[in-house]
Parts: sequence; C-alpha cells; structure tokens
Amino acid sequence: MAYTDFRGLAVILQRGPAFRAASTGALKVGDLVDKEFAQADASAGGGSAHYVCLESVASGASGLFAEWAIIRKPDTPSSTGGDPTTGDHSGALGDTLFLSTTAGAAVEVIDGDGIYQIVGQVLSTQDVMLRPSHAAGRFFEDCEKETGAKTLDLADSGKAMVCTSTTDIVVTIPATATQGIYTIINGSQDGDHLTSVSPNSSDGISGWDFSNSDDGDATNTKATSKAGDYLTIQSGGLAGGFMVVTGRGVWAGA
Repeated sequence: MAYTDFRGLAVILQRGPAFRAASTGALKVGDLVDKEFAQADASAGGGSAHYVCLESVASGASGLFAEWAIIRKPDTPSSTGGDPTTGDHSGALGDTLFLSTTAGAAVEVIDGDGIYQIVGQVLSTQDVMLRPSHAAGRFFEDCEKETGAKTLDLADSGKAMVCTSTTDIVVTIPATATQGIYTIINGSQDGDHLTSVSPNSSDGISGWDFSNSDDGDATNTKATSKAGDYLTIQSGGLAGGFMVVTGRGVWAGA
C-alpha cells in the first residue's frame, strides 16, 4: 500500500529549531510550507517546500515552523473501550517522499508535472521525517512525469524527466545533432524498476567510464536502483554521442 497523507492529525515527535512567522494561508500541522508561509505545491507555478508547519494556524496568524520535523500518525481510539488501533499511514520503511501537487502534502510517487522535490522519508508505518531539500539532484524546478517509454526532443531540454513505474522504462534521447541538456530521474522507490537512457543507433554516451558504444544504453540497474537516482547528459558537439554532465546512483554504460 502507498503512503497516505495525515496532515492535520500529525503529532510532532521531534523537530529542528522552531521560529514564528505570519502565515499567508490557512495551514495544518504537518503541512509542507513554501517561503511565503503558504502551503507548498508541486504544481507548475507553485512554491517549493522550505519548512514544516508545527501547528494548525489561520491565514494571517502567527504560526510555528521548522526546517524539519518527525511526525507521527496518531492511534485511533477504540469505540468499545478496548486498546486503540496503532496509527498506520501505509508507507513502507525507507521510502522516499516527494512534494505533491496537492498543496501542503507529501507523496511516495510524484503525482503531476511541475516541481520535483524530495521532502522526506518514511521511518516506520507510523512515523515520517519531513525535511524539504533544495540540494543538487533532490530539487528540479521543471519536471515531467513519465509512466512509460519516452522519446525526447529539443523541447525537452532543461526539463527533468521523472520515470515513475513498477515496470522498466526506456527514455530515448535525440541524435547528437539535436543540441540540449537532458535529465532523467528514477522517480520510483528503491528497486522498483530499471531505467534506461537510450541514444540514437549511431551515437553513444561518454563519461563516467562509459564505453561510448554506438546505440549503447546507460542503465540504472533495477537491483541497485534508488529513488532519486538521476543522470544529466548533454550534446555538446562531441563526435559520436552525448556526454554525462552529472548524476547520482549506479548507472552502467555500454
């Protein structure tokens, strides 16, 4: 089962140094909050997450915020007077959380085009850590969600292609003659799928000790893949193919 949001019910277990600021929108405890102190939103044109809201607050009121917090889904009391049911958000231990297009929320799989941002991790079936990041590779301003095979063109240069599926995905890059910088991200959880970056039949991919063989794919092998692994490549006039600019994770190049 996938992680389910429980903002508004969250119990703050631990947090970073807290501070007060005036909210610019109504907020719930556990909300992810942007730099304007409104709900963060991964939708195109939305605001990325900077803080965690530590209490529910009305729009314009003073609220308590921190850069990170560990939150818990509370137990559900028994209606018959018995033992309570332990809170369970249905996430899996170690899973990565991303900013959602539902304002203020985190999700296990990005749910639309817009901002790509890693915002936390599942600690147990009851607890999660929220810690929004803008570090390299953990934040891209413009992403496109891909659930199947994708063929890139010049219009995709500068975007982050986030591959989200439990089956293998192949992203085909243009011929070297098409200039551009392309980023491909494994947006699924650890070990969920193999992501392949496939060049034109007469091109290869060089860098990172890849062999730059014609039609040789760069693959983020399923067994060792991690959520957030990525590869950025560029066509820069190199004879015979693209070159790696940067990346993260285990990628095998042919």
